[in-house]
Amino acid sequence: MTLWDFSLSLYDKPGVPEACLTLQNRHNLDVNLVLFCLWLAAESRCLTKDAMQEVIAHSDTWREKMITPLRALRTEMKGWPSDVSISDFSRREDFEALRGKVKAIELEAEKWQQEMLTSYAEHSADVADPELACFSTSLGLLIARSGDDNPGWKNAVLWIADAHGADFAEKVRIALV
Repeated sequence: MTLWDFSLSLYDKPGVPEACLTLQNRHNLDVNLVLFCLWLAAESRCLTKDAMQEVIAHSDTWREKMITPLRALRTEMKGWPSDVSISDFSRREDFEALRGKVKAIELEAEKWQQEMLTSYAEHSADVADPELACFSTSLGLLIARSGDDNPGWKNAVLWIADAHGADFAEKVRIALV
């Protein structure tokens, strides 16, 4: 299963979209990187600490240059028309269709990010890692990078893991202790 297919299969499950937004908005985490860590764990794959740091750096750059500006524009457009919107064109009946196109481009940029992440996984090792030590290390790097010391992110990660399966979620729960 590809990372993209893994992500799509989880996103349709109850509570997962909200968990992803919590990770993104409250904990400043790159959801694609969290999903990448979960996917690697589910696939019994492991990146070295150095490789994961490289993945995070490249992913941060992609998110900063592509995804964040698109998301900011889409979010700003949500509040249009307003007194500060760029013109009366935001009052057009078909304006929401334009916002939908921005959302589609944002989603495509996220898919490209996941394809980049997948290319790194091709160099990962298949490991017997029943305690998910690699997952724990990789997620720890993401948390440290986010600067968030509030452990509330764990509940959101567990919610997503549970959407993949109860056995997997139990392994993730143990790894996060």
